[in-house]
Amino acid sequence: MNTKDVREDQFIVGNEALSKVIASLNRTLDLNEVLLKCLEAVKIGLDSEASSLMLLDNEKKNLKVSMATGPVKDEILGATIPKGMGIAGWVLDNNEPYISNDVKEDELFYKDLSPSFTTRNIICVPLKDATGDPFGVLQAINKNEGLSFKKEELKIFQSLSMQVSTAIERSKIYEEQEKQLDRKREYISELHHRLKNSLSVISGLIEFEIDDVQDEKARYLLTFTNSRIRTLAKAHSAQSDGKTEDHIQLDEYIRDIVKNAGKTFGDFDQQITISSDLQPLNLDLNRSILCGLSVNELLLNELSRLLEGDTVSEIKVSLSLSDENKVSLVIESSGSSDEEMPGVKNGKPNSRFIVKSLINKLDGNIEHSVPGQGSKTEISFTL
Repeated sequence: MNTKDVREDQFIVGNEALSKVIASLNRTLDLNEVLLKCLEAVKIGLDSEASSLMLLDNEKKNLKVSMATGPVKDEILGATIPKGMGIAGWVLDNNEPYISNDVKEDELFYKDLSPSFTTRNIICVPLKDATGDPFGVLQAINKNEGLSFKKEELKIFQSLSMQVSTAIERSKIYEEQEKQLDRKREYISELHHRLKNSLSVISGLIEFEIDDVQDEKARYLLTFTNSRIRTLAKAHSAQSDGKTEDHIQLDEYIRDIVKNAGKTFGDFDQQITISSDLQPLNLDLNRSILCGLSVNELLLNELSRLLEGDTVSEIKVSLSLSDENKVSLVIESSGSSDEEMPGVKNGKPNSRFIVKSLINKLDGNIEHSVPGQGSKTEISFTL
């Protein structure tokens, strides 16, 4: 095979390598990955010893090596040259490609960025934004085997630079959107934190006042209301870490509600056992709050029965998810049977109406049954 055939084969291989990276760039959003892919393709596609990508800094005063391949890639990474200097500076200023096959005799050549690397020849093309203005350059350095860069290689190189420019611009937009999203998450997290604190303050004030209320109906209203406020505060507390976006762990949320339910009417440790069997489940905040308020309401009704002389000795709360993505929340209690789902009794708030309203917002169902001694209430909805 003669030299011409070898060079034609190399050109075909290079063309194919560059075409592949152009296709892959359209699927890449990470800027560093974009730069690395394109430079590896340049090195292979143009059969060069090294390649580099230089971008204008934020002040637009210097060109900075943002990515490089070749024997001194780590040494020159981050190196800068003044905006108007060298072949790269000329390409940037004139917004035109440039080929130099003997840089020693080229007055435009600035200098080597590393004393351990000697540039022999170079092909350099501009990177342009959507308006056509240059913001950087793409370079292939030192054609292997002492060969020269040819004009026919420039067309595919310019095609690559267009794709790289688009990919870089897209990556910058993506990164800015990610930063904006992070700022939004921080803002929302702070809102949840402040709301949690505000609700906690209100809850504390209500607790402070309850002991001085003599009217039994008023005490019930304040007690139930305070428990609902604490339930809301716990949901916002779970969101205040800013890590779960608009979802929380429903099982952990309900576990906290169960844990604190007995504190609403006092210490029932010697009279009743409250347990839970909760399957891990991540759920959006709105539906989690509806579930939490429903469970809290039903627990309060069961606990309040103790104050009226009922023989409730155990309450169990269960959470499960079926294979059909159906969520099931079950509250079971032992003791005397209650034929109806708890509602108004001795002046208590109408929790039956409240729970049914909450479940309607979940597009779910609620069933109340009396399996022998005690009662069972099941809330279900599709995930």
